[in-house]
Amino acid sequence: MKKIRIFLLLVVLISTKGFAQLGAGYDPYLANPSLGGYNEMVKLGTLYQTEMGAYDYHPKSFMFWGSSPFNNQRVAGGFKIASQEGGVLQNLSAEATFIYHVPVGGSKLSFGLSGGFNQLKLMRDRVEVHDIDDPILQGAESGNWFNANFGLALNQVDRYYVGIAAYNLLPSQTDWMVSSFENKTNITYAASGMYRFTLMENVLFLEGSGYVITQTFSSVQYGVSGKFILNKDILFSIGYASANTIKGGFGINVQNISFGYCGSYSFGDVYGYSFTKHEVVLMLKLPYSKSSK
Repeated sequence: MKKIRIFLLLVVLISTKGFAQLGAGYDPYLANPSLGGYNEMVKLGTLYQTEMGAYDYHPKSFMFWGSSPFNNQRVAGGFKIASQEGGVLQNLSAEATFIYHVPVGGSKLSFGLSGGFNQLKLMRDRVEVHDIDDPILQGAESGNWFNANFGLALNQVDRYYVGIAAYNLLPSQTDWMVSSFENKTNITYAASGMYRFTLMENVLFLEGSGYVITQTFSSVQYGVSGKFILNKDILFSIGYASANTIKGGFGINVQNISFGYCGSYSFGDVYGYSFTKHEVVLMLKLPYSKSSK
């Protein structure tokens, strides 16, 4: 049973690696590389996620990110540092993003290009050894490679955004652990969008958002959510994602600090297992200019 659990967790980690942030709704930059600094705010955030907590070595993720405009309001930058582990694998990644905004009427057309580094590591202390001469156990402990992402979006502050993105633009290979092992990443395409409705002027807003992700166009992941925002400081959200997953969350803003929680439950579509996921985020938001206060 333990072997089955480890295999299941390993599959889940690889299949969701790099996309846990999509649809989270905390920062548009996490959904599209071009949406950092678009609202003239400096943002720093941390996110912790855990799922399938009832199983050994269950998946855990941690991310630290930030974005900011520069003196030239058309130029912005962002970064992400993330660690994800599950089963016997750990993935570490870091990336930096260059962003350029072009005014289009009352909106902005944004471009983002990221360069990043990835390391996939075998945690040997979690491996049950049956053959000490196994070539995998004798090989390198980790494999490293570089990658790039691109995003394009049309957006208006506190009103809407719609964009497309491509991840893993350098589908490289690494001879991690043994020379015959090919860790070939696939180019992944994503589309996401958000629109905010005013239900009561300056009091109550409804924000609808969604995303679609695909690698081969034969398999698609998707999610939709709705968020009620009260006085711009308190919010409640509910949503649905592929693999029969429902989610709900809440958040609060206190001056420049934001706290959020999102929980989700999947109804057994991953190898017949049902499981829960918990996500906690803490953000610091600082106005970069007088107009953004």
